[in-house]
Amino acid sequence: MQQFITLFFLSLLAFPSHAQQWEPFSSPTEPFFQQKLRNIQQNLFVSYQDGVYRSLDGGSHWEKSFNNIPVDIQDPVLLEVNQDKSRVYFARTTDTSGYFGLYTSSNLGNTWSYIGSSSLGKLAFIGDTIYSVWHHQTPNWLLSKKLNAGGWELISSFPHDTAGIVRTYAAEGEHLWVLAGKGLYHSSDAGYHWELNLPLNNLPPLTGNPGKTVFVEALHEEVVQLNEYAAKIYYSKDHGASWEEIPWAYRNLMPYMVFPSQ
Repeated sequence: MQQFITLFFLSLLAFPSHAQQWEPFSSPTEPFFQQKLRNIQQNLFVSYQDGVYRSLDGGSHWEKSFNNIPVDIQDPVLLEVNQDKSRVYFARTTDTSGYFGLYTSSNLGNTWSYIGSSSLGKLAFIGDTIYSVWHHQTPNWLLSKKLNAGGWELISSFPHDTAGIVRTYAAEGEHLWVLAGKGLYHSSDAGYHWELNLPLNNLPPLTGNPGKTVFVEALHEEVVQLNEYAAKIYYSKDHGASWEEIPWAYRNLMPYMVFPSQ
């Protein structure tokens, strides 16, 4: 289902946009076990419990790019791409540290290198800096890591004590967006300074209804923030300087949208 979510929200970020035509493409294996679909440089990557598959021709043909031997067929995995740096990231089943082994490829999946452990969820990127949230111990920990330059470091400037549990996040340019229990936080300088840009009246905890979704995406100075708990979709075309509410026309689809960060 993740590939539908991504395409759906990219169309919102490009709003208004010309009508797009959908067409099917083949899947490399049984879709029941599919985790996520990503596109980079017109190449498709799909993550499964047994690894990463790639297609260089729009989905007509697939090949195994990364082999993962899962402990259990339902073990979760992570797949992300850094479009700016043309890198693909894959987090496989738990490694010896008890977390998830994070791998990256700089040549579209031809070879992969291990770069450390990661909390499973989502990665965001500003240049060669990776952003994530550590959910294993303290869910408020917003972290950053320089590629090939040490481990994860706490972003001490983020208001961890007052923001509430971090739900999800996105990055674009030098801008970071973090959706936490209190609302949507924004940093325009890669995490050095923060403001509560869009209060959301305290989102329910992560242990709430798993069918309910909160979501943020950013692209080309535009930001879309979804809060299914309140049946609200907000849209900004100026990095959050102003917001407008998008009509809740897609409410019948939202219960079927489940994101890895939850």
